[in-house]
Amino acid sequence: MAQQNDQVFQLSLTEIAFTITFLLLLLLGYLVFKEQTERLAAEAKLEKVQTIEQVAAALDSAKLQLAAQLQGTGIENPDEVISKLIAAEEARMERDQLRQRIDDLDAQLTALTELKIQLAGR
Repeated sequence: MAQQNDQVFQLSLTEIAFTITFLLLLLLGYLVFKEQTERLAAEAKLEKVQTIEQVAAALDSAKLQLAAQLQGTGIENPDEVISKLIAAEEARMERDQLRQRIDDLDAQLTALTELKIQLAGR
């Protein structure tokens, strides 16, 4: 009787099956790890969006309360007052930036004046 030969490239079919199974398990583990990483990133983004939505809701609530208080004091158009407050804050920020720029230019002018004096003294 002839012996059955179950070898391919000097490997038995069982060894090939175990190797394929092992490789598939490695691939499955990689996919699970990748999905968990993506899930954690998505959860972090969702948390950030929820926080932003909560802040936006709080700001809307504060705006409504301010509008109600302004109407209670007799101001007819609270939106105009809120717009003026926002414009004033923007002007204040621009003023601070310009003041910083003036300070920087003043420091440069002082340095250049000292350099001019030193060059004139030579």
